[in-house]
Amino acid sequence: MRKLSLLLFAAAAAVFMIQAPLTEASRPQPVIWADCEMYDGIVTPATFEPNSDAFDELYVGSFRDGLNLISDAAPGYGDYNGGRWHKNVLKGSVDPGKYANACSVDDLDLSDFESTNDYFSCPMRPRRGNDDN
Repeated sequence: MRKLSLLLFAAAAAVFMIQAPLTEASRPQPVIWADCEMYDGIVTPATFEPNSDAFDELYVGSFRDGLNLISDAAPGYGDYNGGRWHKNVLKGSVDPGKYANACSVDDLDLSDFESTNDYFSCPMRPRRGNDDN
């Protein structure tokens, strides 16, 4: 009977953990370049209408320090839209090594990227130690 109770408790705990909302500390926090400054993204559940809400552009590739994301805006920029993004990915025909030292949208040839239908929310916050770049 004790084994059955422990098993039921473990099953209930697992269900709770799956259904419990993610805390900020447990959410994925991708590192994002913006004008050669690193930011931590905070993945949040959200939806928005790309035709009615403002968004920024996020570029996915292989960039400086092995990071995969470059933003065209960040907190403190006048045009930053709070972490609402439209994703653009490097075209398959482009050598990924072309941008190995890129850390700013200014380093990119935007024609090397293709637009996706992915729109999502991921606010950014400055990363500690940015002065080390």
